[in-house]
Amino acid sequence: MHTLKQISFVLFIFIQFSFAQGNKFSGTKLIDNYLSTKLFKKADSILQLQVNELKSKQLYDSLVNYTYYIGKIALKLSDTKKATNKVLKFVNYIKSSTNSPKILRQLYIELASFYELIGNPEKAYQYNLTALDYTSKMKEATGEDYGLIYGNLGTLSKRKGNISLALQHHKKALEYYESYPSSNQENLQIVYNSLGGMMWFSTKIDSALYYYNKAEKVLKLLEQTPINKYYRPALIQNNISAIYSSQGNVKKSMKTMENSISNLNAFIKSDGEDAKKESAKKFLFQNIENYAGIYKDIGDYKKAKELLSYSYTKKKKYFNPDSPELFKAKILMGQIHL
Repeated sequence: MHTLKQISFVLFIFIQFSFAQGNKFSGTKLIDNYLSTKLFKKADSILQLQVNELKSKQLYDSLVNYTYYIGKIALKLSDTKKATNKVLKFVNYIKSSTNSPKILRQLYIELASFYELIGNPEKAYQYNLTALDYTSKMKEATGEDYGLIYGNLGTLSKRKGNISLALQHHKKALEYYESYPSSNQENLQIVYNSLGGMMWFSTKIDSALYYYNKAEKVLKLLEQTPINKYYRPALIQNNISAIYSSQGNVKKSMKTMENSISNLNAFIKSDGEDAKKESAKKFLFQNIENYAGIYKDIGDYKKAKELLSYSYTKKKKYFNPDSPELFKAKILMGQIHL
């Protein structure tokens, strides 16, 4: 076991929260488009039309997928209290209309997602437990059905600060996913990445590297979209670079960080999602700062200063003058002169 030394890396420990396996209900794609362009009233108009139509046809298995959207749009048009009341009213309507364990399971997963959105991980955790209870009542429940909820419970435990419990839940998620041969490989990749993060927080560095490597291998099996080919590998490579640095393997750390930066640049130039490109630009700046940190650790202050100056110049064009990112960049540059 390698011990973790003090390093200056910003890690990308992204523990994903899931609604359900597979893609979101196709009827919400139009709503997503309006939300992404900040046309909230238009999104609400389409939402009401679709919800009313599904209610008239009593299609509760489709209707349940709108739970999260009802809350998200109401949040944009009003406030947290009004949005919460609106969501709970809709939840009560679904509960009074059907007793299907499958539908009610999805209802509580969606409700948990809303509470996660408004920053209440405790309630989100409890509603995932409710969803887990309904999963146990489903005759057709698969290992993937259980794995998804245990993954959510792990995510929420981490956000509540309970790393030990988070690790237990993520291990349980992996156990269920691996028990079901048809598990979505993307879900498997997510849980490997989550376990890598949990092992890092637990200072189990060798185990963190093991799970990050597993996540990388699964990514290569997925459809090679820009996100799977460039974006996700870049985030994992940043974390692996930190691990190599903590182990004193500077050469490997540098090479892996170079690959991460290259992948982020490739993603930004690709036809990938615009929203993700905004995130990629921020991660790119942080990666360059991490790269500078490696040079600082080996005493090459000239190279570290060049990289930090480059990142700071780019950040000034991208962020507002009062952004914490600019403040952080100044601190990093100041440390070079100490």
